[in-house]
Amino acid sequence: MWKAAIPSKRKPGYVHHKPTGQARVRIDGKDYLGLYGSSESRERDEDLIAEWFARQGDVVAHTLKVEELCLMFIDFADGYYRRTDGTPTGTVGNIRSALKYPVQLYGTARVRDFGPRKLKAVRQAMIDDGRCRTNINRLIHWVRRVFQWGVENEHVPPDVYAALVAVPSLKAGRSEAVESEAVRPVDEPTVNATLPHLPRIVAAMVQLQLL
Repeated sequence: MWKAAIPSKRKPGYVHHKPTGQARVRIDGKDYLGLYGSSESRERDEDLIAEWFARQGDVVAHTLKVEELCLMFIDFADGYYRRTDGTPTGTVGNIRSALKYPVQLYGTARVRDFGPRKLKAVRQAMIDDGRCRTNINRLIHWVRRVFQWGVENEHVPPDVYAALVAVPSLKAGRSEAVESEAVRPVDEPTVNATLPHLPRIVAAMVQLQLL
């Protein structure tokens, strides 16, 4: 597990060794990876880090993919979000609607590489689909919830979820997202026609509101 495997160590960083122009990662000393920023040095870095995690006993925390995490969460949600009689609620459908975006865009990406920029790209895809702002905020909540659940169950490094929390919700009038139509009040003739069918206390409350 994440915490148990590396209680006092953090992932070695990919750094620039300026005197030589080389990329370097510190693992049991110094390892030079090649020209800083090159695809070769990045690939070499990934190989070394994977080996390092393997020695720590936690390969899954480094290699778990976004699509795999989403499937794990849906399996959990399918059993958790049920009524007292055992029938499923509509929550899992909402979760699937939310998770189709990160899976389509970044399904094969590693969970630990899913940061704020990717979350914003997911949100932009929702905007491009014409979803309203409030709906997008609810869907993004579920995307974050998946990573929170992953941290809770030690599938995801805690800093990954912490970074996603830094992305704020869309604010009214400050994004490209469309706004939902305002809910208009029911006309008074309809209210009056409904009053005889309401419990006395509820009818009294409606009449008070009319006043």
